[in-house]
Amino acid sequence: MEGRVPETYYRKRLEKVKAVLDGEPLDALLVMNPAQKGYLSGFTSGVFIAPGGVILMTGSDQPDFYLTGGTDFEECKSVLGPLGWEVRAFYGSRGETVHQLV
Repeated sequence: MEGRVPETYYRKRLEKVKAVLDGEPLDALLVMNPAQKGYLSGFTSGVFIAPGGVILMTGSDQPDFYLTGGTDFEECKSVLGPLGWEVRAFYGSRGETVHQLV
């Protein structure tokens, strides 16, 4: 995609975050800030940067999750799924969905 940062940049960013996460006594990292979600995933939706979802990152041996509502689920899945993200829709509370995954 023209103007898009290469996928290798996003992968390096994720690897750095996972390395820090592996060294801390944390179960997961939850990213809700739109700019940070765009920085880590490269996913943008329209003029907004990944507006509806949250990123849930666990250790390096675990998948990264992009949790989103129904409005941009299909777009998230088509863009992030091939990059190795587990894209899940949440219905109701994001907190409940995160709790089930951690």
